[in-house]
Amino acid sequence: MSIEDKKIAILSISRNGKALGLKIKRKISNAHLYYVKKDVVEDEDNVIYINKKLKEFVPEIFGEYDYIIFIMACGIVVRTIAPLIENKFSDPAILVSDEKGKNIISLLSGHMGGANEMTLFISNLLNSNPVITTATDVNDKSSLDMIAKKLNAHIYDFRNKVLKINSMLVNDEV
Repeated sequence: MSIEDKKIAILSISRNGKALGLKIKRKISNAHLYYVKKDVVEDEDNVIYINKKLKEFVPEIFGEYDYIIFIMACGIVVRTIAPLIENKFSDPAILVSDEKGKNIISLLSGHMGGANEMTLFISNLLNSNPVITTATDVNDKSSLDMIAKKLNAHIYDFRNKVLKINSMLVNDEV
């Protein structure tokens, strides 16, 4: 996986999350690490301090990054990104990690956005548990959308065809 040309944001809201973010950033040098904490103003190498609430800051960067790695509870992330989600073709890949880095979760844009691949990559870096729930992946099947992505292919009525074919694949109908 080549991530050098990708825009990657890491967001943390706790000291433990910031420490894990720094650990990830040391291994992915082109990532930006944001520490989002209202009323905290500090200067620290490799950390961008954001003096706003998470719900105010995330909309500012949502369309600017290919990958956003949240180091916090899934519930916080879901509530924060829900109003911003549009579709699998334009949304950034969203990953979530607990602040100890035990689990890395592919939350959004698993196939088209690359969240599943990045989840495996980061899990390997941290020796963590990758959590991927897309049906084709958990059933060890190649998905139509990933095949098309790798081939840079165009499929007419892509969304409907992918849903139908991937469903047939996981249900052993093809």
